[in-house]
Amino acid sequence: MKKFIQDVDKRSNIIPHSLISTCLLHELPDAVFLIDPESSNILYANKVAYESVGLTETEVINHSVMSLQEAVINQPQWCEIAEVIRQSKEPYVFLGRHQRKDGSCFPVEVRTSNLYYEGKHFFLSVARDVTFRQVIDNEMEAHKHSLWYALNEASDGLWEWNIEQDTLYVSPKLKQMRGYGPEEDASKVDFWISGIHPDDKNRVLAVMQEHLQGRTDKFEAKYRLRNRAGHFIWVNDKGKVSKRDAKGNPTIVAGMVQNVTDQVALQERLENQAARDELTGAFNRRICHEILEQQITTSRINGESFAVVLIDIDYFKSINDQYGHQVGDDVLKAFVNKVEEHLREGDILFRWGGEEFLLLLPRLEESKQYRVADKVRKTIEDNRIVLSDKTEISLTVSVGVSTYPFHGSTRNQLIEKADIAMYRAKANGRNRVELFSE
Repeated sequence: MKKFIQDVDKRSNIIPHSLISTCLLHELPDAVFLIDPESSNILYANKVAYESVGLTETEVINHSVMSLQEAVINQPQWCEIAEVIRQSKEPYVFLGRHQRKDGSCFPVEVRTSNLYYEGKHFFLSVARDVTFRQVIDNEMEAHKHSLWYALNEASDGLWEWNIEQDTLYVSPKLKQMRGYGPEEDASKVDFWISGIHPDDKNRVLAVMQEHLQGRTDKFEAKYRLRNRAGHFIWVNDKGKVSKRDAKGNPTIVAGMVQNVTDQVALQERLENQAARDELTGAFNRRICHEILEQQITTSRINGESFAVVLIDIDYFKSINDQYGHQVGDDVLKAFVNKVEEHLREGDILFRWGGEEFLLLLPRLEESKQYRVADKVRKTIEDNRIVLSDKTEISLTVSVGVSTYPFHGSTRNQLIEKADIAMYRAKANGRNRVELFSE
């Protein structure tokens, strides 16, 4: 004990001996941090604190707490949060994600209190890993069939505006999306209005006003919303008047917000002409590599599975031999148009090469992947390709499907498994779908 306190004193001469009961703190099941409010540097961390993120004690002490917290990214944001903590009489609660040394993250509930000793001010933070609690909560909530839960989980946050009282309710998830703690006050309507990007504000407020006046059935707008770090995120905001007074005037509007920043960035990237196959208009193989990598990263974070589907047009060489390569090119273009007409929102078709195509099916459970892939196969089988000269050509396709993360965790692994499944479909008679299996 004496040696440990001497070691602590060497690191920082501002920590008094009586603040730390080393044996007790080191054996606590939660992570404990003593933080300098001004610099955000960690002055003390117990064993759980540094081991839970895969670091050594030396790698944590005198380093900024921002290096561990995924949601707190710069000094101005820290200063704003620190000021809220200073003014709080109760422990400040923050729901965030701690980042391990290997880049992976886990959810934490952090409670931070003000600590004063001999004229010095500290933050004492206790961080609890809530991964298991989230699993249990999810299992329990899944059986409640609560409408409120269903709505909350279907979006990144809910809001309710009481027009008569001019107050705003913001759900904890929406606060978290913007970098605020669940107990921070967000009851003023200005919490929303002041966060709208200046270039979007007039348009968004006009759309809201049109709905309040009964000119539109609902409020819906896509715009940029500022988070606590000062960055703007793209959101899709939908709402509707849910209550009116005796005269028909709106009194309450409720809605939900989804963070669509990744989708907007992806759409902008996909709209770049360099991402398109010149012949068919489908996205090309180069952009396919980038999108697959991005999808793997997204799915690793949110835990959702997705499918990689390889599609090969059966006996395509005979079409070129019988009708010529110009007709073959027309068939490929018509094929792409037909497939894209029947895709779900978010599905992406790429030309992989020749008469092979790769279809990315995001946010799709493994149990539903065969049905979706077979729907594509049947669409091609049931719809003849009609060329400009009225020539009709029947096509079939052989389809192979692999699933993240069950069949691979990298782009190459998933493509290889889908390719094996596709050739198995060909070997088993063509015009069929095969799911990868060992």
